[in-house]
Amino acid sequence: MDARGFLGFDVWEFSARSVFRPYGGLFLRSVLLRHPWRALAGLWTYRQRTRPSRRPGWAPVAEAPGEALLDELAAGDWVLGLGFCQKPLDPPCPSGRFNHSCRFLAQPDAEPLPAACQRCRIRELATRALPAGAVVHVLTSAVDIARDLLLPALRSRAAKRVVLSVCPFSVAPMTLALTVCGLRGAVLSYDDGVCWDFAAWARADDGFKPEQTHLPLQTHERLLALLDGVAARRSSPGQASPRAFKQCGNFYMPTA
Repeated sequence: MDARGFLGFDVWEFSARSVFRPYGGLFLRSVLLRHPWRALAGLWTYRQRTRPSRRPGWAPVAEAPGEALLDELAAGDWVLGLGFCQKPLDPPCPSGRFNHSCRFLAQPDAEPLPAACQRCRIRELATRALPAGAVVHVLTSAVDIARDLLLPALRSRAAKRVVLSVCPFSVAPMTLALTVCGLRGAVLSYDDGVCWDFAAWARADDGFKPEQTHLPLQTHERLLALLDGVAARRSSPGQASPRAFKQCGNFYMPTA
């Protein structure tokens, strides 16, 4: 059904198998059943626009690609979500793995900088995200993503624009969930150390992920260019640029 795009959707396996997991039950109760009309509108948008526009490595959500995405991110608060599975393994991340914590973001000026942080892609991306005004969020389980991003967006109490990195298997369900909840932006997919099926995804969702994931080089460079482009659009004479991150719950907020 997914391969044929039955009824214009490609999330049939994920939906059927996740309904008895914490995320599936939460999404069903708190999104689809509680907000049926918004859910139907989001499903229509996904079927007509988001799904046909998806590309390998970089999937626009609700049609916000290219220059339009730059302008949207520069216009307001937005979230850059980076997977916990991007954290280094050897040497290991000093903050641990399956959590929302980042030693570098919490203490950027602490010396000496751990060896793991020196080669960490999360540190590299977060450093470039700071002048772009991005709120950085280390993604863990799907249910945490729902509680931290999806449900607040439905209640209009959160940023409406996101750029998230996930495994290829998660691209379709994630773009669908974001579209249904009224978020815009892009979903990026890893190409190394990834989850290709539901079984691997479920293990990672429970915190068992022995591999380190990486974005394709082209996608990584495109993301850096996006961050620099947003930073350039946000800069203006006399406006203070963010200088550090401050941890607020599961998020790292840019502060002047």
